[in-house]
Amino acid sequence: MENKIIIRMISIFLLMCFSISTYAYAEPGWVGEKIQVIGQGMVDTNKYSSLGQAKLMAKRAATLDAKHNLLKQVLDLRVKSETTIRDIVPESDRTNIYLSGIIRDADALWPAYDDSGICTVKVESKLSDVYSYLKEKNLL
Repeated sequence: MENKIIIRMISIFLLMCFSISTYAYAEPGWVGEKIQVIGQGMVDTNKYSSLGQAKLMAKRAATLDAKHNLLKQVLDLRVKSETTIRDIVPESDRTNIYLSGIIRDADALWPAYDDSGICTVKVESKLSDVYSYLKEKNLL
């Protein structure tokens, strides 16, 4: 009888240890999904000599904007704000936003240009890449 109780207790203990170690290494359910963001850039025909060059630069700006938006979705922003008031009137208002991170394997899916000269780019990234980066940096 005592042997059965001891064996059950050991079994329960091993089961608990196994479930705790499995939980510690389990990935979240969202790892297999993708995140999509949009960025925009303006076609500036005054600054560039040809329309083609202006469109390429607008696409580049839109892609960088989208990657910036991707970082904002994944990481935290640090915002520092300072307002100076003199004689009950705001004299200056300064806000700095700090964002730092690495984008891995973000694919620009499609550039689209509208009639007003705005290029819109959709960027997609696998959340598995985001998860591995956050895990590597011990941010999880």
